[in-house]
Amino acid sequence: MATGKKTDAALTSNDHGARAVSDKDQPALLRGDVGTDDRSYPIADSGAAMAAKRPLSPHLQIYRLPITALLSISHRLSGVILVAGMLALVICLMAGAAGPEPYAQVHAFLNAWPGQLFIWGWIYALFFHWCHGVRHLVWDIGNGFSREYQDIAAYLEITVSLFFTLTAFLANHYLWS
Repeated sequence: MATGKKTDAALTSNDHGARAVSDKDQPALLRGDVGTDDRSYPIADSGAAMAAKRPLSPHLQIYRLPITALLSISHRLSGVILVAGMLALVICLMAGAAGPEPYAQVHAFLNAWPGQLFIWGWIYALFFHWCHGVRHLVWDIGNGFSREYQDIAAYLEITVSLFFTLTAFLANHYLWS
């Protein structure tokens, strides 16, 4: 019996009698050779001719993602922002526990415009993530899979999350300030 060792020069059989395939036995398309292989069918030269016949993939300069795809990506991003906000909350709690001086520094940062931008971005991310989760709950009960509903729900999700954020902003500005 043969050892079953694959060689480039010849085909051998292994211990079970099956043929071992060498590199030269592979179709020329897989090897990337030019010309025809031993089965006499034409092949592409290193994929260049084949690539010339393929349609071009639409890239982001041409192809516009649908609103549902953009919201799916935004939902993931809002989850990352929520995690960053939770880390900031832990820092605030640690500063409060450390004493008045560290708390004063954190308080000063959060009252400056970068801190306010971070807080309101975090609040919007919270409402957006919540609204997107409600849309997923609607899908979980088996509703809302039509294209028309998905587009309407997507725009409604953005509108409701903006409305909740604006309501929180106005409540903060007029009721608690």
